[in-house]
Amino acid sequence: KEIPPHYFQSEAELEQVSDEESLEILVFDMSRLLDDQHPFNQQDELTRLHMACKDWGFFLLINHGVPGEEVIENMKTDTEFFIKRKKAYAQQPNSTEGYGQAFVVRRTKA
Repeated sequence: KEIPPHYFQSEAELEQVSDEESLEILVFDMSRLLDDQHPFNQQDELTRLHMACKDWGFFLLINHGVPGEEVIENMKTDTEFFIKRKKAYAQQPNSTEGYGQAFVVRRTKA
């Protein structure tokens, strides 16, 4: 059997995906976001934050003042919440609907 062509990526796509810079999580310093004495730095950081929200959907915020233990506890709570939510919409046996793994056959036009 042959692997369908839609599972392959071109060399250009592979190079773009493997760009080390694209693997880095964007980090933002809360003190720079709140720095009224240096508006250029503040505006630069706000512009980068806007781009991260628009293009990436996530980022890491440092120097926010929330204790590390509280951050870890919130992450655990968030994980538990989403696991419960995923289970509520889990894929049922013999069904292609719902959250989870579904093998959907894609036919390639000849």
